[in-house]
Amino acid sequence: HFNNPKVQASVPANTFSITGTAENKQITDMLPGILNQLGAESLTHLKNLHANVTSNGASATNDPDADIPDLVGDF
Repeated sequence: HFNNPKVQASVPANTFSITGTAENKQITDMLPGILNQLGAESLTHLKNLHANVTSNGASATNDPDADIPDLVGDF
């Protein structure tokens, strides 16, 4: 989380920089401040995500390789 971030850009070089004092926070600490910034559609997506995480949370942690796709082809 950045408090009072500064953004610098070099558009011709397609380069952007965000500077400021970084602070590690849990999403649960930031959620009350985020909720009032969300629209109705985003709130619906957040509720669906919560439902998916709570219903699939136990099975997802049992298989750490479940999200790793098989390598197809070569470089």
